[in-house]
Amino acid sequence: MKLTEAKLKQLILEQMNEDEFKQLNKLIEYLQFLQQFFSSLPDDIQFEIDVHLRKESGLISYIRGLDDLRSPLRDRFQVAIDSLARETEEPSAKKEWHFVTISRWYDVPRASGLPGDIQSELQIYRDGSKHFAITQFDRDENELFNYYEGNDISTRGLEDYMASDDVEMIIEFAKEHIKINGKTTLDSSTL
Repeated sequence: MKLTEAKLKQLILEQMNEDEFKQLNKLIEYLQFLQQFFSSLPDDIQFEIDVHLRKESGLISYIRGLDDLRSPLRDRFQVAIDSLARETEEPSAKKEWHFVTISRWYDVPRASGLPGDIQSELQIYRDGSKHFAITQFDRDENELFNYYEGNDISTRGLEDYMASDDVEMIIEFAKEHIKINGKTTLDSSTL
């Protein structure tokens, strides 16, 4: 018996509900978009961005063939994409990760007048939900407060706060935020 693409899709959908199948495919598309976006950045900026696949506990999920510290950004995204693709093809496949973190740490000089470094982080969960935050740390790397936090961010916001190599711009952003809003956290969907 020859297995057609339509029959294969029907068999997969019998094991996985259609909403879950659509959700995984939508997440694959979003990760492909991010892969293209971040991989097109200059190498020195790519080097500053961390992408990790994480377990539900938050620990890094070590996946065969991926060296989190040395693999190019494109490969890190591809591992996440391939993992989801395997699940759409074989619903009983092991779920290798629970969420992806994409983060950028900005070393802020003491002379800036800010209490410490700043981090931008986007978390993308298997269900398609997102969480983005720009966080101020003290000199001991303790989290002080979030400038922005929320469940979404525009592509422009990602570019401004994760792909920028201009530390002075980040410092000015932080000072302006504190001057206008204090330590009030604003919704990241406005970025």
